[in-house]
Amino acid sequence: MDSDTGTRDVKVFDLTSPPSRAAVGLPDGKAQYAFQTDDHKPFPIKVSLPGGKQLAFDAKIVGVDAMRAPDPKTGAPTTMDIQFYAPTLEEGRDHLAAALSDFGLDAGAAQTWFTKAAAIRDSGKVEETRTPWAATKVGYLDLQLQGGYKSTGTAPGQTVIHYVFSWAAA
Repeated sequence: MDSDTGTRDVKVFDLTSPPSRAAVGLPDGKAQYAFQTDDHKPFPIKVSLPGGKQLAFDAKIVGVDAMRAPDPKTGAPTTMDIQFYAPTLEEGRDHLAAALSDFGLDAGAAQTWFTKAAAIRDSGKVEETRTPWAATKVGYLDLQLQGGYKSTGTAPGQTVIHYVFSWAAA
């Protein structure tokens, strides 16, 4: 996947209506593209969504693609995958619970996942656990949210919250 490894300027995306390739930074002739920094550290994003909702946090990776378009190299974008890497498992739980609640989904799933992930972390084993994908509609967008934790054998491990927005090809 090609990527933009620029500075930590705020990346702004408007998904209040189906965006153009240019609006989400998907270059002509590319089916997919990722935004991340050279040093792979988080950068601020702001995403406007239908119904006045907005996301604003530091993401590590924002991927966009047109894989569902008839011709992905020239078609309109159809997916945005935003990855929030939490500094700690506890912060990941809190972020996921808030996101689930904000989108009208069961926030209790975050605690269930946290309990299992904390047991893995505390065991020192190299293991991984994820929440089931939680899904809802946000205007024309299909949203899927998932929390993931991967133990590296030492704390804090890797905690990632995925926001996957997809929509019909134009």
